[in-house]
Amino acid sequence: MSAILGLFIFCISFFLIAFDFTNINRKYKEYIFSTACLFLIAFASMKTEKTCYDTNNYVMLYNSVQSVGRFIPYLSGYEPGWELLCRFFNIFGFSYHIFFICLALVTIGIYRYVILKTCRNIFIALFTYVSCFYFLNEIIVLRHGLASSLIFLELYFLSEHKQKKALFCMFFAFSVHTVAIFGLIPLFITNKKISPKFFMLIPFAFLLSDRIFLYLLPIIAQVIDSHLIKMVSAKMVNYLKGESSAGGIKTIIVYSVPFLLTFITLYNNRLESAFLRESSLFMILSAYFMIAFSTVASFGRINQIFLTGNIALSSFYLDEFKHKRNEIIIIAIFLVVNTYIFFRQNFFNNGGNIFY
Repeated sequence: MSAILGLFIFCISFFLIAFDFTNINRKYKEYIFSTACLFLIAFASMKTEKTCYDTNNYVMLYNSVQSVGRFIPYLSGYEPGWELLCRFFNIFGFSYHIFFICLALVTIGIYRYVILKTCRNIFIALFTYVSCFYFLNEIIVLRHGLASSLIFLELYFLSEHKQKKALFCMFFAFSVHTVAIFGLIPLFITNKKISPKFFMLIPFAFLLSDRIFLYLLPIIAQVIDSHLIKMVSAKMVNYLKGESSAGGIKTIIVYSVPFLLTFITLYNNRLESAFLRESSLFMILSAYFMIAFSTVASFGRINQIFLTGNIALSSFYLDEFKHKRNEIIIIAIFLVVNTYIFFRQNFFNNGGNIFY
């Protein structure tokens, strides 16, 4: 895909942040925001089998999707929810282009819905989404992209105390990507109890890590003689043999600014917003899993499903530091970090990129 067009999208999302500092009527801001989302949907729909290795795999799966009765066991391949989606569109004879268009409508539509419902500064939230998530999730790792958007929607429903809808989002996400099972964790934590003290959980990630998990899992499978656990263990071991480190420590350094801003904002405004508390919990869980699951690259997907909390939190960061003496410095640092993440992911990624 064209690097110039990718840079154009990034730059437009960057300059749109200026609207968050104006007194323009919210209705007109939402029109502009929705237009930008339509453009993102159109760009994401343009991907083909030639875009990258991953999209080629998704196209091949779509064109040769298995019959409905052959999904189990799915731990050795694609998750059943994703195959069902492919099968549904395939039954009606739609090409993969239609499938990709509908997928982009759903994922980007979810981000649009939640941002407009919860964020006062909608354009900095959009910029955070574009710079840190859009190109990776909506163009390359499509299953994870759909799962991440559903977990983001779960976050919103949890803040609205709609547990049943949140649970549905989690299970739907799990059906398309296994790592979304970790979305169960926030369901067991009472929103009102979320506070800055939760940051104390992060150091425990060094003690309860994926290395210990990978060591204990085969033992557990042997003791209880579970075929399912044995399959999970075998898959984890294959990941360990075939992949490099997830680089969790490096990633947490990159995201240290958002994590610090999350702590400050949560500390100062904990009693004001249930959505702020819930999205802060997602950031804390993301930091935890960055450290705990850093042995295998694929494990990095776990922290990524929670890291979407940073999209909405960026609006709170802006509110926290607006009209303060250090406003320009703090916001500038946050924008620089997001810009670095954009270029690191899309132009200097060891696993390749979508631009030419």
